[in-house]
Amino acid sequence: MTAADPFSERLRVLHVWQPLEAGVPRYAWAAAQFQGDHGWDVHVACPNPEPHHDVTTHVWSSERNPAKGLRRESTRLRNLVAGIRPDVVVAHSAKAGLVVRVTLRGALPTVYVPHAWPHLALARPAQPAAVAWERVAARWTTAIVAVGDGEAEEGRRRSIAAPITVVHNPVPPGWAPASAADRGRARRDLALPHGPIAVCIGRVSRQKGQDILVAAWPAVRAEVRDATVVMVGDGPDLPQIEAVAGPGVLFAGASTDPRPYLAACDVAVLPSRWEGLSLAMLEAMASARSVVVTDVSGSEVVGAAAGGAVVPVADPEALAAAIVPRLSGRIDIEAEGRRGAAFVAQFHEFDTEMTAFAAVIAEAATTRSEM
Repeated sequence: MTAADPFSERLRVLHVWQPLEAGVPRYAWAAAQFQGDHGWDVHVACPNPEPHHDVTTHVWSSERNPAKGLRRESTRLRNLVAGIRPDVVVAHSAKAGLVVRVTLRGALPTVYVPHAWPHLALARPAQPAAVAWERVAARWTTAIVAVGDGEAEEGRRRSIAAPITVVHNPVPPGWAPASAADRGRARRDLALPHGPIAVCIGRVSRQKGQDILVAAWPAVRAEVRDATVVMVGDGPDLPQIEAVAGPGVLFAGASTDPRPYLAACDVAVLPSRWEGLSLAMLEAMASARSVVVTDVSGSEVVGAAAGGAVVPVADPEALAAAIVPRLSGRIDIEAEGRRGAAFVAQFHEFDTEMTAFAAVIAEAATTRSEM
């Protein structure tokens, strides 16, 4: 196998993940399908597998909480590995990364994709323990794949010693810039109100920061009186967010296809508290929408593209100050959208990044002969 053609030899690969929603399973399914389509013998272990062409699925019941179910999850994983006999195991996100590395302890080549470092989700006093775990687990990790430059920098800054390779999150297939005609049609189809519209797409949770956007919205409405923000998604924090939302905040619920909402909006807002590299952000940029994001890992893409604004985390005033000039017409959001779409088409192309991910896995497989 070569870096240019990671599929020149057939590998048996097992992908393992726990999250049931949002970007992690979307990425992992896409990667597994891509590798299966290119001739690898690909297996998936997750809590809710669905039939996929050229991918063999296995149920791996697991809980998001790292303190729950560890022994049972490890036993099930060990049995799966014994039956599948993979050349490489790929662990996606924190819980799978924990169970896979505690169970295998380097006995098989292991690739870990954090999709946002787990310590970022914790209160500051708890972060050192999570970082210490990642440093220990690095000895059982053949390669770490960071989905963005910011994520890689965070890992190196924290002295996580396993080799870290950046493979940028790609824009999934099927995304294209939305035109002015698309905007009008989508607003009619979705029965959205007249006036400037912002959209926030994501799981309604502390991570995604919808509470910060709701807190910012009165200041936006004070300057742009007919502005509306549409929250697209479901999640554990939805009841609390709905309870405090004021005028101009609409809740659309979960959507299996957010493209119409991005087509309808003027600006996409992603007020996350932490990320790896947000797929929702890339999809908004691919739709040629100006974006307002917080200064988390992955936000460097917006700055490099000049595709919108990057504001401090958990700062409603700064968030409102970036949204207002874009909804009031004082900033050329169409130009920002065009620049963003061009950037992600060049640097986040699906086949290119998925081939690069496969190359990391193929390289990891070469270490098996050394074990």
